[in-house]
Amino acid sequence: MMKALCLSLVLSFVLINAFGQERHYFDISEKEDAYHKINLYETKIIHEADLTFEIQSLTLLQSRRGYRVNTIRKVRMSDALIYVTDISNTNLFIYDLQGKAQNKIDITRYDERAWITDFTVYKDTIYIVDNKSLFLFKFTAQGDFLSKELLTFNFDDFMVNTEGLHFICKHETGRRNNTVRINVFDHSLNLLKQYFLISRTNDSIFRPRFFLGNDDEVLFSVYLNNEVFNISSNTVSKFLKIENAKVIYDYAHVNGFHSFRVSYENKIPGVPLRTCYVKNATAENVRFEKFRSDDLTSFIFNGMDSGIHQDKFVSYLDFNSPNFLRAIPDMKWSAEHESIKKDFFQIVNQIKKHPHHVVVLFRIVQSHSNPN
Repeated sequence: MMKALCLSLVLSFVLINAFGQERHYFDISEKEDAYHKINLYETKIIHEADLTFEIQSLTLLQSRRGYRVNTIRKVRMSDALIYVTDISNTNLFIYDLQGKAQNKIDITRYDERAWITDFTVYKDTIYIVDNKSLFLFKFTAQGDFLSKELLTFNFDDFMVNTEGLHFICKHETGRRNNTVRINVFDHSLNLLKQYFLISRTNDSIFRPRFFLGNDDEVLFSVYLNNEVFNISSNTVSKFLKIENAKVIYDYAHVNGFHSFRVSYENKIPGVPLRTCYVKNATAENVRFEKFRSDDLTSFIFNGMDSGIHQDKFVSYLDFNSPNFLRAIPDMKWSAEHESIKKDFFQIVNQIKKHPHHVVVLFRIVQSHSNPN
């Protein structure tokens, strides 16, 4: 039985390669200039700028029987629903925009070997992958099962956009170069094209991954460093370089701002990673770095960025944390946050032992103190 399965997988891969899909080869040059350059040491700090955070909504993920969320791993939002996975790696929870539980996908119901190593939501479909057992599951946006596919290749990360499904992996490694392969499929999982990207940097942490961009963008890194690349019109170029940063761990851009977590070149062991929001125009870089402990925006900084929705950033945080609870009595409210003050205190009054995860939707805007 196992021999037959292995033979089937091999034949499938051969047939995929026999139908002449497009192949593109690129040597990633270390000398290429990036479209965006950010120097962390030259950016302005928030108090020097006329910009502020504007929190659009705070949503408490309400508990009910069977819907207890442990430490959150990932959050995604659509126009009507919120999707959450936690450290169980087996459940995907679905909530409405008021935080009421709507459905739960237990992936082991569809294969007892399956784990949720990642997921995304595109249009009306949830895509769940397991890069250990090589499963791809599809569900409706409401959580109804559509299909289960067995993939024929290893991968490190995946993303879905208007073109289709993209899988990125370490193709091969050598003493003098690293090679990344990106497979691109349509939404029905027909192979369209492949990219082979060679980097001559011999980095010991070779971990290719995708970053969040617009629907027609494919942003990725080839290993953990301070650069982000872009695929556009079948051409690979350097999209972003963050100077004086050692590693970019998370990245997204929306509404004219880059958001990222980085470690500095001179990072001292034990020092936490820095979360930054930087304006697109190099001449007007603004780094949001220092926050008052009695201002609501400090909890944006302490939260975990989890992507973008429309023209806003998505974050989540734990309203049950000791630092948060101690800060409540002394909190000051700016004009930008008065609109959600009532929601804030309603959530504070509701949090108990289990329902304490809050999803935050926010953006960066011109400060009311200087509307021009």
